[in-house]
Amino acid sequence: MVELSFKDLTFRDIENKIKISFLNLYYFYLDKNELNKIGDFEIDKNKIIFKNIDERKVGRKFNNLLSKGFTGLKNRIGNKPTTYVHMNSGIPLIGYMPVGIVDKNVSLIEIKPLTNCNLACTFCSVDLSKRPHDFVVEKDYLVQEVKKLVGFKDISGVEININPHGEPTLYADLVDLVKDLSKIKQIEVISMNTNAVLLTKKYVDDLIEAGFTRFNVSLHALDSEKAKYLAGNKGYDIKKIIEICKYIAKKNKLLIAPVWVQGDNDEEIPKLIEFGKELGVPIRIQNFQVHKMGKKPVKKEMNWDKFYSKLKELEKEHNMRLIGDFEGFKLKKTKKLPAPFKKDDVITAKLKCAGEFPGEMVAVAENRAISVLNCSKTNGIIKLKILRDKYNIFVGKLV
Repeated sequence: MVELSFKDLTFRDIENKIKISFLNLYYFYLDKNELNKIGDFEIDKNKIIFKNIDERKVGRKFNNLLSKGFTGLKNRIGNKPTTYVHMNSGIPLIGYMPVGIVDKNVSLIEIKPLTNCNLACTFCSVDLSKRPHDFVVEKDYLVQEVKKLVGFKDISGVEININPHGEPTLYADLVDLVKDLSKIKQIEVISMNTNAVLLTKKYVDDLIEAGFTRFNVSLHALDSEKAKYLAGNKGYDIKKIIEICKYIAKKNKLLIAPVWVQGDNDEEIPKLIEFGKELGVPIRIQNFQVHKMGKKPVKKEMNWDKFYSKLKELEKEHNMRLIGDFEGFKLKKTKKLPAPFKKDDVITAKLKCAGEFPGEMVAVAENRAISVLNCSKTNGIIKLKILRDKYNIFVGKLV
């Protein structure tokens, strides 16, 4: 008998298939006939047990089946096809904006472990509804590559900001990710941008115990109906969010980060400032700006001069600082990570997988991932022209 156990996989019998859940949020299927070719088997939660067969043969054959199964990986929110980016995937974690690591040559490094969200905010700059393909990144791979980048920067006081195209608390390995990142001596702060819907007192405690530093909570209204509207979710429970914010504030780990959508939540901004003041936590208001690929809930965005003028008025009115750095936030310039190519270069790259957008592919060259827009090919070696190279984020087109 050979028993194979998995931390991140659970097994469920469904007619002629076995449904395998991965990292809680994702799933794929294995055909029972294919499994029976390996040998008689039974399943038990996170185990699969093969009877009367050599252990070496089981491991190799089952791993081959798993690899095949992962090509059909989907997420449970929207059932979108999903690419698992892991150490052996051949997909670098630098270069493709939605996935992995974004380094802007400062002491704050953004990491993006997944693309998925449990809300549909009316003003979302990403708008995942227009992006039919998702990604999830292996925790150990992400930690490994962050460690390399931090080592290259060779400075102390690094902040890791978990800021995916989506909601970070959906990432099943979040606590372990924080725990591993906190072991890197140059990292001083670990923060994340979250809608806080999935946070519980235990989840908060587990994250803090793992080494977490600051929750940047996206809270855009205190009025229940307005909050539901802005979240794009009728089940959004503002009372629960308020309570978890109060709990985090007691731990001295909270920053409130509303988006001011001109004409949509004007009357809520003063309430949010007073809420932050009551809790004794910083609040940093963001000015909604229209993004090409994002949602457009209002016809006209607030210009920056008007925005800062209003913030100064609100500072005086509420006797609370709203502009500038807050305590514990330090941003330093660092060494610039070398870029293997620059705008207008024509390069050879290998196509690896579908991108987030329809017609987009992700290609790889020189240890960088590259977004290839309107790509008519789905595999093979291609030539492409680099259209964007800022901060080692690359976009190209076929030539």
